[in-house]
Amino acid sequence: MKFWRESSSLAPVDSAGDETALERYTQNDTVDCEGRPANKATTGGWRCTPFIFGAEFAEKTAAFGAQFNMVNYLVGVKFLAKAYSANMVTNYLGTGYLMTLVGGIVADSFLGRFWTIFAAGTIQMMGFVVLMLTAFLPSLNNQYCEDDLKKDCRAAHGSSLSTIYVGLYLIAIGTGGIKACVSAFGADQFDSEDPREAKSLPHYFNVFFGSVEMGSLFASTLVIWIQEYKGWKWGYAILAIVMGAALVLLVSARRLFRYRVPRGSPFTPVARVFITALRNRKLPTPTDQSHLYTGPEEKAPQGVIRTSNLKSSVNKKSMKSKKSMFNVYLARFLEKAAVLREGEVATGEEPNPWRVANLQDVEDTKMLLRLLPILFSSFFYWTCSVQFSTFTVYQVATMDRRLGTMVVPSGTVGGVFLTVSILLTIIFYDRVIMRLIKRFTGNGQGISPLRKIGIGVITPAFAMMTAALIEMKRLRVVQDEHAEDSPATPLPMSMFWLVPQYLIIGSGQAFIYVGSLEFFYNESPRTMQSLGTALVSCTMSIGVFTSSAIVSTVNRATRHNHDGQWLGNNLNRSHLDRFYWVLGGLSLINVMFFLLAAWWHESVTRAFSSSAVAADPDASPPSAAPSAHQA
Repeated sequence: MKFWRESSSLAPVDSAGDETALERYTQNDTVDCEGRPANKATTGGWRCTPFIFGAEFAEKTAAFGAQFNMVNYLVGVKFLAKAYSANMVTNYLGTGYLMTLVGGIVADSFLGRFWTIFAAGTIQMMGFVVLMLTAFLPSLNNQYCEDDLKKDCRAAHGSSLSTIYVGLYLIAIGTGGIKACVSAFGADQFDSEDPREAKSLPHYFNVFFGSVEMGSLFASTLVIWIQEYKGWKWGYAILAIVMGAALVLLVSARRLFRYRVPRGSPFTPVARVFITALRNRKLPTPTDQSHLYTGPEEKAPQGVIRTSNLKSSVNKKSMKSKKSMFNVYLARFLEKAAVLREGEVATGEEPNPWRVANLQDVEDTKMLLRLLPILFSSFFYWTCSVQFSTFTVYQVATMDRRLGTMVVPSGTVGGVFLTVSILLTIIFYDRVIMRLIKRFTGNGQGISPLRKIGIGVITPAFAMMTAALIEMKRLRVVQDEHAEDSPATPLPMSMFWLVPQYLIIGSGQAFIYVGSLEFFYNESPRTMQSLGTALVSCTMSIGVFTSSAIVSTVNRATRHNHDGQWLGNNLNRSHLDRFYWVLGGLSLINVMFFLLAAWWHESVTRAFSSSAVAADPDASPPSAAPSAHQA
């Protein structure tokens, strides 16, 4: 059996002179499992998407099953400190987001999307098997308590704690690999060059998003209930079984899929530009673009626009500012990568790309650098958002969680409230806001991606302040009930008090996630758009790692407070409200930073399209970014 990657050198179908081939085979460079041009009648389309939805359902079920209830396992079963457990979970989440970059590189450079999904899913399944063993094997359960009240307990340590870390980070690696590939692999099943198949893409992304939310709800309800009431080993075993079943189904449908042949990582051109520019740092920067290398004559791109700085244009007035001068100097430094040394290459030969970069790669690198201020001013949303899957879960555990005759697990509350708030926001935006904007402005595109990010950046301030007020209310109930030393006794305060903060943070996530995908896709170079969308995962990773740093700092700073530690093990004697107020204040500062970044940022798409039209009036405008549903 041949692997499809072995046939990557097969010549494409000559559809220009063969109308039958044009209708029979895909024209978007996809191949079948044997490496042949993909036949539309036997591969791709809706026939194979259920298998892809199954893989994403399993991934989201696994991710939510670990995210929203892991703190309860670490604190309630392994007796780890609350702040330490919260950092364990946030570091695990940050690693998962960061691994999407690695997963993208592996898929683009080596394995392709299908085999990356399969390998990542296998790794994730192994992670849940390891966690199951930590709940099942006596040798991995070395925690114990001196009394039945669990006031003097020794936490898991040594091999037991190390095994938990191994399981968590195996899951993180698997999550990153699947997230990096699964949505794009599904989109590969529809030929974007075929108008009939292209029309199915928006609906595909709608259904894909539905599979994501169904996985979230399944994990937040049934899986967490099994973990809480039937045993943690069974809860983790079910997650491993769900992922294993999804992988079996995925492999069974291998002949139905369409594949893209790996063509190299988008990181490579960026790395070449910086390394070559550093090597040529002592060379003068040519003032004439003709002295910069643009590639072999037969392959050189036409109409490469050389920009004078990191912004799209520069004038004498702006040149006076230190910021603009820095932009100019950095741009000139990068352009040195395209300087062709005398005698570097023989006539007619192509130079070593690690010694001379072409001008197009330099300009693409500049475009990516322009995105960094937005990236570094939007990550704080995720710093605040992650609190709702750690410390807020601790809060819920002290509250009245009765729903009729059933007691809702604390991990379920956060997962359901967050998922429902995201869904309600998306429905309200699509059905109300979009129609109002179109009716009064005639703009059918809705809110711009940058403004969507702005809405998401603002919401954490309100969410954290709301959470602080609700926590103050909870602490008053604690005092009224004299429950300072009874954290395990439910308070006469309903879990539904937490709905407002989840509604605010969930609505912000609906805006910032979709807006970030659209923005980084739109503003990235066409050849690096997969890298651009991967920057969204970077913002999440930076955000959750920042949360870990803040929690550790606050925990150390307040450890010896006379009126109690802010993030102590006994939440009824802690001051979680103060911690929330701090995050709310930092969110307001971040809003100011984002406004400055947004003011500085110039729309790369608009500037470059106008420059291209000036250079070539017949040039077609850049392709549009995906819609919110597609993102």
